[in-house]
Amino acid sequence: MEKDKFHISKEDMAIIVGENVDRLCSVEIRPRMPASGVFPELYDAAQKKYSYPLTYLAASEIIKKTKEKDHVFILTGAGYPPRYPTGESDGPPGAVALARALYLGLNLNPIIITEERNFEPIYGMANELGMNPILPN
Repeated sequence: MEKDKFHISKEDMAIIVGENVDRLCSVEIRPRMPASGVFPELYDAAQKKYSYPLTYLAASEIIKKTKEKDHVFILTGAGYPPRYPTGESDGPPGAVALARALYLGLNLNPIIITEERNFEPIYGMANELGMNPILPN
């Protein structure tokens, strides 16, 4: 197994990165409400079942099961009017960032699927990143 100058294999480094990405993704940043604390509990249960960071497992499966130029679907959209008239604030930008990473890193063709009300922000972000988004017919 190939190791870098710190004697860490690429696989071990990918797991370390996955652990940190998982930690970031499982932080709840919202007002306290009855559903508070549910996501961390679900994450902990899933992580115990699979023994590896969930983002690492997802990335590994994408790499294993796709080839260059494959189409991949990214679904986003949560939140609802009146509080979030164009969708929530992290899913759509995250979907665009993920699409760009899959395109640049694995040469995949991402397709973002969302509700109509989320379209403008997603289109704007993708366009600003030079992703040449295609409008639906």
